[in-house]
Amino acid sequence: MIDQRKKNKEVDTAIGNRIRALRVSSGRTAEHMASVAAISIVDYTQSEEGKRRFNAVELFAISQELGIGLTDIVSGLDY
Repeated sequence: MIDQRKKNKEVDTAIGNRIRALRVSSGRTAEHMASVAAISIVDYTQSEEGKRRFNAVELFAISQELGIGLTDIVSGLDY
């Protein structure tokens, strides 16, 4: 069980890092993306840091805003 929690945390962090990189490269602010995902800026930044998990609806809204597919967020992640 502990190993799975560690793995989940690593995945959450990798997804957050990927989203941050995509957001920054697109010139969007965290505040803007939080609004797009319909979550608070605190929740959004915690998710980018891997401290909170993005849910599927949030990931879909983020991917749509960035003009990418959900698979682009998760494919090839190193964790």
